[in-house]
Amino acid sequence: MRAQVSLTPTESKSLISKAVIKLDIVQRALNNGTVAIHPSSTTVFIMKELFGKMPDVWMLGVVLPRGTCHMGPVTEGTPESIRPADLSARAGSFRRLWVLKKGLLQTDLTLDSTVRDMGVDDVYIKAPNAIDSEGNTGVMLASEAGGSVARMMGYALGRGFNVVIPVGLEKLIPTSIREVVKETGVKKMDYAMGIPVGMYPLQGTVITEVNALEILTGATAVPIGAGGVGGAEGSVTLVIKGEAGQVKKAIEIVEAIKGLKLPEIRLPNCPCKRESCHLARARETEWKE
Repeated sequence: MRAQVSLTPTESKSLISKAVIKLDIVQRALNNGTVAIHPSSTTVFIMKELFGKMPDVWMLGVVLPRGTCHMGPVTEGTPESIRPADLSARAGSFRRLWVLKKGLLQTDLTLDSTVRDMGVDDVYIKAPNAIDSEGNTGVMLASEAGGSVARMMGYALGRGFNVVIPVGLEKLIPTSIREVVKETGVKKMDYAMGIPVGMYPLQGTVITEVNALEILTGATAVPIGAGGVGGAEGSVTLVIKGEAGQVKKAIEIVEAIKGLKLPEIRLPNCPCKRESCHLARARETEWKE
């Protein structure tokens, strides 16, 4: 049996999150170990799967129409006491991290205090900014020192805990991550829309819409198109094939998430006072030739 479906980026985030929760390594860590989840517009759906609702603060770096921004949006329901400056992610003191120990949400752990105690049966979930045609992924860096992702990957490689990388095909780029790493860097840019960034390559288990459908149903998914209009910008169109029961189950899952949207958000004021953000500088600044 074959079926054709189209998923918006938000619908893909939900689909992928459902599959991440089903991974054996994640299930074991939820039951007996530690699962650390880095906030993003993808992983917020993992939290929804686990707890039935969206967290208030759920993004720390974001690409906006105005450019790359270090201070991501928060939901409309976030207390006014939380200011955009409070969302700044600094390695070692980063607290905007969802940590579950044996399935119970912890509220007093920093990134450092979490990853330095994680072992081979534990899981860190981090969504990237890009995936290339070979399945390699990377994260944009606003920090000159690599930020929280570099610190996390250092511990992951040293201590051997699992890294799960949920990523929608909307983030597929035609350039290899290896080449992107060469071309980017906070100090390399003479001009940027927002904050100039570097790129840090991730290593771990990558889960796209294709992997997600196989995990959830056993069916095979083949991407056949991308993009759209009228709210379907960034969408992916897939052909799903397999046994009738597998494909019907896939259709049920996709139909259940159709129309899903991210929570209403409010964005930090722009320009901010971050020195590295080009939008924060006077418009009349003379850029290097």
